[in-house]
Amino acid sequence: MKNEKDEIGRRIRLLRLEHGYTIETLAEMAGLSARFLAAVEAGRKGTSSSTIIKLAAALHATTDFLLFGSKRQEETIELPLTGISAEKRKTLQEIFLKAIELCDGPRNPHKACGGASKAGSKRA
Repeated sequence: MKNEKDEIGRRIRLLRLEHGYTIETLAEMAGLSARFLAAVEAGRKGTSSSTIIKLAAALHATTDFLLFGSKRQEETIELPLTGISAEKRKTLQEIFLKAIELCDGPRNPHKACGGASKAGSKRA
């Protein structure tokens, strides 16, 4: 049976590869040494909560996913909004909610909303 360190390391490696990052790139993004990150991915070393937070931010994931394997960030649709004013955040939230409302509307044909395009699904 795999231990907790192995599973956390496996999830970090999975996301790193999905993003196309090298160990060196991710380590630099998270402010870690590449050697330490490699040991974490291999399950040879554990991490502190602050390291998990840094890795989650660099990998655009939730700490829940890194720690427990649940709720990946793209499922929760959280965006990095550092440096954006509260007013702009509220505007972005309103735009996002309006987009959801439009996509949920009746007979929405837009491909971006999961419907078929007007031109059909075949390409010439």
